[in-house]
Amino acid sequence: MPSDIFSFQQFSVRQRFAGMKVCTDSCLFGAWAAAFFSGRNPGTIADLGTGTGLLALMVAQRCDSSISGIEIDENALKDCEVNFRASPWQERLALIRGDARTLSLPGKFDAIICNPPFYSNVLQGNDVSRTKAMHTVTLAPEDMFAFAKRHLAGNSESSFAIMLPFYRMEEFIQLASQYHLHVREICKVRQTPKHNYFRAMMIFSLVQSRLRESDISIKDDGDRYSESFRNLLKDYYLLF
Repeated sequence: MPSDIFSFQQFSVRQRFAGMKVCTDSCLFGAWAAAFFSGRNPGTIADLGTGTGLLALMVAQRCDSSISGIEIDENALKDCEVNFRASPWQERLALIRGDARTLSLPGKFDAIICNPPFYSNVLQGNDVSRTKAMHTVTLAPEDMFAFAKRHLAGNSESSFAIMLPFYRMEEFIQLASQYHLHVREICKVRQTPKHNYFRAMMIFSLVQSRLRESDISIKDDGDRYSESFRNLLKDYYLLF
């Protein structure tokens, strides 16, 4: 999907998002997480591995929360700063430079969102920045859950939202339990109703509750964007 049709409340109707291209997966996850948080409106949110700030901005559009983007890569930080400053919500957005594996912040967050590196134990390319963004080389699953355990506020609505490859879903559920985090929502993602699931979007909580499961197809059988996908992304895509 072309990145130049991405818009936040049309503050930049045809502006290219600074940094890496906006991808469908990230947009879907950002919209899904923003919809979840909008009904709860957490006071503070951390975007772990914020990159160019896409998820933070999508959530900021739907919630009144103060959002901190946490990032270690200097190039991504520069792009994120540009994107934050260009947004209508810059006063609620902050950047934190640091390594999530060792970072210990004085405050707690009501929610944490993370679109982590997708690939591990596969061939890596020569582009160091892209490799860091797409592979588990700087932030392992254990690091993400350890960060969430250290920095989530201890209330019943505290939650950790994450997107990952579908085949790793059960692995993450088992690992989360070791950090006393319980899965409360799962949304399985596939390209069309004829395809297998390839992503899982998940919400974990400190408090165990009844699991809610759903699924979404990006396109329908006619190769058009599905109604559920369009409903989630209509506030962000000028295309809709």
